[in-house]
Amino acid sequence: MVSLVRFAGRCRLAFFLLAAAALVCLPTTSGAVEPASPPAGWGLVGAPGAGVRLDKQNTYREQASLHLHAAGWAQVLQEISAANYRGHRVMFRGVAKVEKMPAGALMYVRVDGPGTSEFASATTEKQSVKFSGTTDWRNFSLVVNVPKQAQDLLLGLAANGPGDLWVADMEFKVVDNNVPLSPEESGMDQPGNVQRRPARWSNGWSIVSNDLSAYQASTATPVDLKTPAYFVNGNPHQERGQATPWAALEQEMDATPYQGSMLSLATRLKAVGVSRGMLSAHTEDAAGALLTKAQSSHDLRKDVSWTDETVHLQIPKNAVKLVISVSLVGGGELWCTGFKPTFDNDYKPRENERTVVLPRAPLSLRF
Repeated sequence: MVSLVRFAGRCRLAFFLLAAAALVCLPTTSGAVEPASPPAGWGLVGAPGAGVRLDKQNTYREQASLHLHAAGWAQVLQEISAANYRGHRVMFRGVAKVEKMPAGALMYVRVDGPGTSEFASATTEKQSVKFSGTTDWRNFSLVVNVPKQAQDLLLGLAANGPGDLWVADMEFKVVDNNVPLSPEESGMDQPGNVQRRPARWSNGWSIVSNDLSAYQASTATPVDLKTPAYFVNGNPHQERGQATPWAALEQEMDATPYQGSMLSLATRLKAVGVSRGMLSAHTEDAAGALLTKAQSSHDLRKDVSWTDETVHLQIPKNAVKLVISVSLVGGGELWCTGFKPTFDNDYKPRENERTVVLPRAPLSLRF
């Protein structure tokens, strides 16, 4: 199930964009119907027909459980800031059971860094205790290291296909370094490989990448635009088991003049043979911890002519840094031009434009 866990990293914001069509009502044991709604901190993403709710009938040691009903692939996950856990070893544990789920389910924890870098990922799929078919309550425990360069973490509960998954008694905590690490997924970034250098033009842009030698960034005037534009391109080589190459054009700004405002960032993007490209923005506090983040509502893939993209980002009152990014994952050429940032306290984002506010610790682990 590596592809499912890696997919969670690829859509790090998607689970907060909850489409109403994906939510259903789940029958309780008594036959009543309750609306499917994730508890605080958790988001639902997956095939239509998925639903999630608190279940007070399927309890573990008198605790309610989190019930995921899947009509196909689905997962419940939450994203938190890594600020409190940098330089530590952490454990995500709990109990889970499944019913009529032949494709199985898994729990996972991921550690992400700058850009689209992924520093660590562990899943119950690599452990001896499996969650497939129909089972009673079984324990799970996942342990990973959080590098000092980490920015955020993902906790996930995933169904590989139709069926029902219950999870309860969850806990996320720092543990001693003598607690054994869980087997990790392959293809993780090494923190020391994520590097930054100033772009060739002198207006504050930098290029950040896990393989700087494979990418270049510059300015040019494309024939279909007739005005200058920025671009990042590359043709990186990826060995089996290595991290996916990526690069991002980033500009850092002082956020203090805009604290308490809503940023609307508009630009135009063009893709040429791109594996994946996107526009994003985030804020950080004085300690470098992520506070809020937002990403364009869809990715650019393959060849896409000039298209307008906008992200809307809440800037908290304790934000000191604002980072704007145009990211290229894999190979190809990604162009951008016409950046127009505006700051408006009165703007009300639509559902698919919501800012992700990252908590410092997981929410709703026990019920």
